[in-house]
Amino acid sequence: MGKPREKKIGRCLLTGEVGPFAKSHIIPDAFMRRASDAPLKEWDGTGRPKRSFTGWYDTGILGHTGEAIIAKYDDAAAKCFIDHGYTYRSRRDPLNLGVLTDKLIPRQIYEIANVNAKTMHLFALSLLWRAAVSTLPACSLITVRPKRLEEIRARLLAGDPGPPDEFPAYFSVFCGAEELPKMAPFQMGQPTFACRFFLDGVVCYVSPRKHARGLAAFESFFVGRCSDVVNLVCVPSDTSQHARRVKEQVVELFDQHGDIFRGGSRVGNFSSNS
Repeated sequence: MGKPREKKIGRCLLTGEVGPFAKSHIIPDAFMRRASDAPLKEWDGTGRPKRSFTGWYDTGILGHTGEAIIAKYDDAAAKCFIDHGYTYRSRRDPLNLGVLTDKLIPRQIYEIANVNAKTMHLFALSLLWRAAVSTLPACSLITVRPKRLEEIRARLLAGDPGPPDEFPAYFSVFCGAEELPKMAPFQMGQPTFACRFFLDGVVCYVSPRKHARGLAAFESFFVGRCSDVVNLVCVPSDTSQHARRVKEQVVELFDQHGDIFRGGSRVGNFSSNS
């Protein structure tokens, strides 16, 4: 038997406590489930795709107490989106994993009731905070001013996201017969008006600015405007910015590394070595 791996010790970036670091997912593991078995090829937008079992995680940002705080927000989001059938894992045809079976209508507004909207706002803030403090290449496009990052940290620690129009967040859902591949988070706009996080068919948009610019058209969807409801804007996947960005990345990926799937088996949008 090999020697047990020593646990990395340091200061939790959320609580300030010193102790062993936890294995902290940037995108919660519940939103990274593929149609086929791990390991799979994962690309963070930089370098060559790597084998991955559980998606992007960082072992240098959260201690176990901090991880437990974040996990509460992740669990609430999973119950909201997965249990209500909006993620891809809930919509796959069991007889053909590459096909989605849903009746979502483009440009329709879907309402999820009986949820704690403040907790969902905290979830969105936690995604932004995790990505901004992480040193993973997959999170390199997410930046937040130190002063604002500290404000967000304090809100996560206190369990209070603040008013819905401060660091506002809203959600959308993709419809279509074929699922879009996973994508690393990135910032939108010049200057940035939102950071975008792909959650297995659901998308979270959250502003790194305390007082957002460029989101006026989405104010009615800001999570927290209604205390027990979350709204999702339905977006057609085939004409989405996500689809266009994927096509651009595929060209870039093949130009740099050739056919990364050669010698592997492909299921839907995901691949694993045979």
